[in-house]
Amino acid sequence: MAKNRLFGWMFVEDSNKESETVKPRTSQEASAPATVAVPSPVVTSVPAPTIMASGDVDTKLVELLERKINEANLPGPDYLELLQSAEQMKQYIPDETTRLKAAFGSIQGMDPRMTKDVVLASIDTYLGVIEAERGKAKLRMEKLRKETVEDKAEELKATNLRIEQLREELKTLTDKSIDLNSEIQKNTAETAAFEARTNATIDKVTNRLSEDKVRLAQIL
Repeated sequence: MAKNRLFGWMFVEDSNKESETVKPRTSQEASAPATVAVPSPVVTSVPAPTIMASGDVDTKLVELLERKINEANLPGPDYLELLQSAEQMKQYIPDETTRLKAAFGSIQGMDPRMTKDVVLASIDTYLGVIEAERGKAKLRMEKLRKETVEDKAEELKATNLRIEQLREELKTLTDKSIDLNSEIQKNTAETAAFEARTNATIDKVTNRLSEDKVRLAQIL
């Protein structure tokens, strides 16, 4: 059975109020007593009212809440049956206040258990159902926030700390690289000088020995 849009007034304006037009009455209609044809409400098992979602309302969550209200529907006439009965009268009684009163009187006439206290108490019951779902949603949101925000924030903190450590290590290595480069240049120069002095010294000695060899060969 299709769900009636009983909770639509919570989210959207009643478009029927703007679209209704008043037709001119004939003289016979004007003289005839005004009557309102009101269908007898049928107090049966009522499906969860359809909540019209708009704006930032989560439509999937709305559907879940409707289902939860339907599962918690109390036995006998109550708030839900009152809304459905009023919805059935909508095309006959445009004014919401009058419509709700008429629906309440019709249901009460069929079932004396229908009282104002019953209606208000049933609303409290359904509010309890919704608040229970809010509690579940809060737990899910806290878990989601921990996994997607808080844990990520800790990971970011550790990553930034590691970056600082690496930056310090990089600075240390850079300084070491500079020192090594300076030391290499100094040692290269000193080694070249040492090599030059060594070769010059050996050349001088070998030259003297060579000269002595030639000279002694002539003398002796």
